[in-house]
Amino acid sequence: MTRTRLLIGAALGTVLLTGCGASGWNPGVAARVGSDTISLSEAGDVTAAYCDALLKNPQNDQVVPSRYVSGRVVSNLVLRSAAEQFAADQGVTPDASYDQTVQQAEQNGSFDGLTEAQKDAVIDVDGSGYYVQAVQQAVGDDD
Repeated sequence: MTRTRLLIGAALGTVLLTGCGASGWNPGVAARVGSDTISLSEAGDVTAAYCDALLKNPQNDQVVPSRYVSGRVVSNLVLRSAAEQFAADQGVTPDASYDQTVQQAEQNGSFDGLTEAQKDAVIDVDGSGYYVQAVQQAVGDDD
């Protein structure tokens, strides 16, 4: 396992322990990642915008329980937060590949018809894996 994956995994482990009550009751907190807190309100707003964006896709005819969508949203917000903190600790910014991926999605019309909030939600949720890869590239760890 690479150094980057170990460090991001450790950050995620910290979140999971926090979520299980290791640091006490945290009303209003969806997740805590190191120094970052993702509030229930923020998670709810991103989830609502993400769901609205999914519903605008005519090929999306699946019905998915909201708890699964909420879980996916929070998990990906946690992943991105861990990657952002890791990048800051390493003194790097994400590799240009992340911005190129977002620009390519824009050029392909992936965000057509979406509000700015919906677009941001799609980028935050569906782009989190690309963001992690770009951070890995920036620190020279592309395993």
